[in-house]
Amino acid sequence: MPKPALVALLLAAAALPRGASLSCFSCSKPTALSLCTDVVNCSATEGWCQTMLLSLQSGYPFIQEKTVQRGCVASCIPTDPEAIGESQPILCCNTDLCVDNGALVPRGSGLTLIGILSALLSQW
Repeated sequence: MPKPALVALLLAAAALPRGASLSCFSCSKPTALSLCTDVVNCSATEGWCQTMLLSLQSGYPFIQEKTVQRGCVASCIPTDPEAIGESQPILCCNTDLCVDNGALVPRGSGLTLIGILSALLSQW
């Protein structure tokens, strides 16, 4: 098997849901980002960690502390980080404790990724 094909299959496998439960940071009430550190194990139906940015406290000297709500969800649709006027941006990820860094995830599913990779591999 060619190396690119092996790499593509490994990437596709990594995108599939895992059997073990996902761990996410959780704070059900609006909480300062630095204080939202509780960890929960998600149920089998909850495959995403979600962070909703609720507000920024501002004032002189313009030190901003993000207020968030975090937790496990069954599905998550992230907002566009470049959207102007987004009142409550949503960040999503699907690896253990991944919302901690605020990273966004691609919106496509693992099955879509497998379909694309299969089409590419069939060309070889």
